[in-house]
Amino acid sequence: MGMNQLNQQLCQELMKIEMRCEEATVPIWLVARGLPGRQALALMDAIALLHQNVDSLHLLTEKLESGKLVAKGSVARVVFRGPEMG
Repeated sequence: MGMNQLNQQLCQELMKIEMRCEEATVPIWLVARGLPGRQALALMDAIALLHQNVDSLHLLTEKLESGKLVAKGSVARVVFRGPEMG
């Protein structure tokens, strides 16, 4: 069973956001390399947070593709089917 149009749109948006998060890590890393300890660690924490968000976006995309997550009415409003994401 294929995805409905709203799910397809939402998947595309999630993948775009995922890519932008990944791209954002590069300039942060370049700045962090030239900073002293605590400042570099703070930026590395920001990179880790971006990667966590990328992982969450990827999981949401997989759930949409598998039909466990279904968009209804609008891409902005999503109905989740199944156990809570952890």
